[in-house]
Amino acid sequence: MNSCCCNQAVGPRGPPGPVGPPGSGEGGGSVGPAGPAGPQGLTGPTGPTGPVGPAGPTGADSTVPGPAGPTGATGAQGLQGSTGPQGPAGPTGAASTVPGPTGPAGPTGPAGPAGPTGAASTVPGPTGPTGPSGSVGAPGAASTVPGPAGPTGPTGPTGPAGPTGSIGLTGPAGSTGPAGATGATGPAGPTNLPINSRSADYTAVLGDAGGCILHPASDANARTFTIPANASVAYPLGTTLTFVNQTSQVLSIAITSDTLTLANSTSSGTRSIAQNGVGTALKLTSTSWLISGSGIT
Repeated sequence: MNSCCCNQAVGPRGPPGPVGPPGSGEGGGSVGPAGPAGPQGLTGPTGPTGPVGPAGPTGADSTVPGPAGPTGATGAQGLQGSTGPQGPAGPTGAASTVPGPTGPAGPTGPAGPAGPTGAASTVPGPTGPTGPSGSVGAPGAASTVPGPAGPTGPTGPTGPAGPTGSIGLTGPAGSTGPAGATGATGPAGPTNLPINSRSADYTAVLGDAGGCILHPASDANARTFTIPANASVAYPLGTTLTFVNQTSQVLSIAITSDTLTLANSTSSGTRSIAQNGVGTALKLTSTSWLISGSGIT
């Protein structure tokens, strides 16, 4: 069978040709030659087109915007349109409530001829009708005198306070003022040593500071003079108390609760002054004194 070179479908094979007649002779003769092939059948009709396959899924939206296209050229300006028709006139405004200025008076007409004088009437005649009003004169020229000022409006509310300005720089220091006058000179201190004579046991007081406490010869008895504690009498630092014993009896110098130390030693406590002995106690700290002199043990 011949092949077709076109894209048409190949038709079915044609029917076989008729079988040749049998050969003659006994027992049958040889098989006759095959008959010629039958002609090719007509091309069958084209089969129907197969169905279209389903559409594939839509792709995901792009998250990257495409580049902007170039700006198009500006078009030519169009022709100017014709002027539209004039709009209708607006409504007439409300009549003014302020009358315009009075126009100038018209000229006076000529006087008519005088009529004959009638007899004097004793009865007044009726009042004649009022004549018609004259026409309104033309408006006068604009006034050059301004009208009175209107009343002052109410004061508006106070605006908010502005922000506080920054602190300015510190100015330079002023010059030093002149020195004040020298104060008056204080009174002169005592030139002698005050003596406080005691013929009994005695505790010093603030007024004894810088003075002498004397045990006189007239008192032939042993006595004790006491330096008070700082808690009871706060003598200033550097205060001195001088003790003198004129009798043959021992004079004891005691201290209430602070420390009294003998000079040139570490011994502390009550000291004894012999006859005609002198001892001076010096306050060194708030609670310690140092005593020195002659005839002290």
